[in-house]
Amino acid sequence: MTYAPTRIFGPIIPNSNSITNTLPGVTQSSFLGDAVVTASGLSKELYTRTPSDTNTSGITADYASHIYLNNDFFSFGVNLISGFIPNYYIDVFKNIEPTFIGVTGSVILPYTGPGSEKGRWEIITIAYVKQSFLTDLSGTTANAITALNVTHDIVPGNQTITAEHIYYRRVGKVS
Repeated sequence: MTYAPTRIFGPIIPNSNSITNTLPGVTQSSFLGDAVVTASGLSKELYTRTPSDTNTSGITADYASHIYLNNDFFSFGVNLISGFIPNYYIDVFKNIEPTFIGVTGSVILPYTGPGSEKGRWEIITIAYVKQSFLTDLSGTTANAITALNVTHDIVPGNQTITAEHIYYRRVGKVS
């Protein structure tokens, strides 16, 4: 039988950068397309980032806290980092709000330049084709979905996304 603890009774101590006593973080060399992103955390170390930006114009990855996890290997001398953005946040009135915005038809993703390397958007689209069919011999018809396409992608702003259902959120300045 394995033991799975449900509580932590001791302090949680970061195990990276023990010489300088600094917490792990993510560093990006520039906002150009070939920018190098590195993490100071050790492999398999979980750490967080909470921006100090006071902009309240919208909940995006620029303003939401993140969880990062360094992978167990290096590729070309650069960490491979997994990042997790929350799907929900709690506002000042203690309401649980989704970070995704849902629309039908189309949406214009704003340009958040300068340069196409900034202002990425996470989108989930559901597009389908309907076809009419007879439901009885008296000529009554109904529609059925005959083709379905679901996409999940990260795209730059300054474009129009079209689908039957679209869920999108700004994930911030990502090169």
